[in-house]
Amino acid sequence: MGLDQNIYIIKQNKEYGKDERYGEEFYYFRKVNSLQGFFEEKFNIDNCEYIEIDEDTIDDIITRCKVVLEYPKLADDVFPTTEGFFYGRYDYNQSYFEDVKDVYNCFSELKKLLNQLEKIYYTCWY
Repeated sequence: MGLDQNIYIIKQNKEYGKDERYGEEFYYFRKVNSLQGFFEEKFNIDNCEYIEIDEDTIDDIITRCKVVLEYPKLADDVFPTTEGFFYGRYDYNQSYFEDVKDVYNCFSELKKLLNQLEKIYYTCWY
């Protein structure tokens, strides 16, 4: 068990079946509690809830990741770890910074694809 997080996308001009109302999986994260903390604080997300992501949210996450990767000592202020049942580790170690880089890469790719996407969702399960 643990914190599983997904980004789903709905592409423009693509038909989805009734069991695909949130589109197709774009990215999967495992126990990236800093990302979960961001969505809990900004959207008050609950377990298994789907939150639609807009361009401002994407930009905010990209900016936070850039700052943390350039200035690691600011991690606790800019993109802090978040405690929760099954959320994983809370220290700022190599694994944390690898996760931040993954988040940065995912959201940078989403930013590039914005004009091709109808909707983007974040969800979690723990």
